Amino acid sequence: MNRRPWAVLAALLVLAGLRATGPAAQIAMLEASALGLGSCAVGAFDDAAVARQLGLASGETPLLMVPVGRPGSDLPGTGHAGL
Repeated sequence: MNRRPWAVLAALLVLAGLRATGPAAQIAMLEASALGLGSCAVGAFDDAAVARQLGLASGETPLLMVPVGRPGSDLPGTGHAGL
């Protein structure tokens, strides 16, 4: 099997980033809850588009987003109940 060392290194760097990202996101979500705010972890998004929007430097990749806001009784137009 022909393994590419750079691919293995890239995978390890992502895993290392996730190991640091998870606890940071958990703390942010717990703090949001303590303030009466709702939050959720979002890991499925267009990495390149988010990086451009945030003005990240080359080589910086967003791994996780945590939207925070006031939970409502209704989410207009969705038919889903609020948190």
